[in-house]
Amino acid sequence: MEEDERFVLAREARQRDENRIRRFEESQRRKRKWIKVAEIAEWFSELGGSGPNEAALENAYTIIERDILAGRFEEGGRSQVLFLIAGLTLKRRINRQRLQDAIDYNLDNEHGRSWLKNCWFPRNVFERWCAWHHLPKSPPRFEPTDEGRQPSAATRQPQQERARRALKALFGSTVPDAAALPNKHLADKVNKWLKDDKQPPVGQRTIRRAAGRK
Repeated sequence: MEEDERFVLAREARQRDENRIRRFEESQRRKRKWIKVAEIAEWFSELGGSGPNEAALENAYTIIERDILAGRFEEGGRSQVLFLIAGLTLKRRINRQRLQDAIDYNLDNEHGRSWLKNCWFPRNVFERWCAWHHLPKSPPRFEPTDEGRQPSAATRQPQQERARRALKALFGSTVPDAAALPNKHLADKVNKWLKDDKQPPVGQRTIRRAAGRK
């Protein structure tokens, strides 16, 4: 087989992998049978009441990483943690040794962090993890929604409305685009306004949506 043909086949295989993962993610936003670690960490980082920030997010990832490396998500010698990155899904579970290797040998150029972000917990495992750390057992953010329907206003809670009010107060009818005001800085401004107004913080993803950003 020619080298160019092998390259094309590998690229097509990776594209199929990416498409499968994308469909899975879209499905789990509704079904919530599996919950992504990146989303868990973002939620966890917002629980302190000071709003999302890099230090809180890093702490969340450190706690999850420590629990995986301690084998807390293994049953009968089998990991319960799903791992989905295009091109690396021949082994769809990640156990303590695999994650430790990613960290020690810097397999992702982030000492395992990008691998960790793309792990998924089954819902029952996530609820067990919340109990270990004395966290809310059923956060509305992770509740399943009706198949094929967008979450209702009640499911979304008032978070998006709080974000919209803050954006309007800060910028009027025109929110600066991401080039002028990156997402993190936008979230910092919104949550500072909410804090000053004695309102709970809002996650960066919700703020992006309220601002019309993807």
